[in-house]
Amino acid sequence: MENQRLKYLFLAFAWFIGIMTLSAQHPMTDQIILRYQEHQDPKIALQEMAQTVSKEEKKLAFVMYTEGFLLKECYKKNPAEDIKINRRDQAIEKLQQALLAQPDDATKDNIQKAQKFLLGTYFNDALMAARSFQSSNEALPYQLFEKFEKKIQQSQSDQPVNALKSQFYKKLAERHYELWQPADTLLTHPKSCIDLYKKVLLQDPTDCEALQNLAVLYYNIGVNKIKNVPSQAEMDQLIQLQEEAIGLFRQALPFAESTFQDCPKNLSQYKALMYIQKALGNDEAFERLQTEVQQLFPND
Repeated sequence: MENQRLKYLFLAFAWFIGIMTLSAQHPMTDQIILRYQEHQDPKIALQEMAQTVSKEEKKLAFVMYTEGFLLKECYKKNPAEDIKINRRDQAIEKLQQALLAQPDDATKDNIQKAQKFLLGTYFNDALMAARSFQSSNEALPYQLFEKFEKKIQQSQSDQPVNALKSQFYKKLAERHYELWQPADTLLTHPKSCIDLYKKVLLQDPTDCEALQNLAVLYYNIGVNKIKNVPSQAEMDQLIQLQEEAIGLFRQALPFAESTFQDCPKNLSQYKALMYIQKALGNDEAFERLQTEVQQLFPND
């Protein structure tokens, strides 16, 4: 165990030693770093920097990076505490200042690694909120994702924003589907699901998950309409509900068919298209798909 700890310390701080060997421009910071390697308490190191490092030394890229690194480590040790203290925000700001101060290549590389880690935590906050929000705090995930986007812009970091946004939309859609109750005649949550998956398709029109889930959503909304027909419904009302359901099945069909163009074949994909064709009265297409399922998935 002690050998593993020594190995970790070597990997985590080898870059410090290397830079210290090459330069003596930041003597107080170098001493703080050496002591930090011993006590491993970023709060103490930050206090020492505030008390002993000169104003001129604090303008150096490496020193600003060191402060940003220590702020990041404070956040890592206790993320819950950061709600009030905002060390993560301070770390991002200090790292950006370091990046603008013309750091050498080694320091620049470490700044970007620290930024990437911190930006990932902002994204994870938004993703966790998307997975667990309630109707009463539905705006929270969007607020957190907006904060993540702002931090990316401020740090000028190269991040796959569109792919991350699609991942965020999918998690929101999954949560809306979980919150959908059959008695919801306004279809608030399923409509939100549809809107979110369509946003995913704007990023990537061939996204297999979004295509299949849209097909399933339209189909399930149509089935739900039929199941919730009032027992005392008049004939005109029955006809209207039937037409609405068929319209939803027709909307589901092109999404289900699209999954057969570029997506890997799976049983769920076949079942979605089968049931949609059956609901539309396309018995021949249903039977053809059923035969294919029996051939491709004989054990299911």
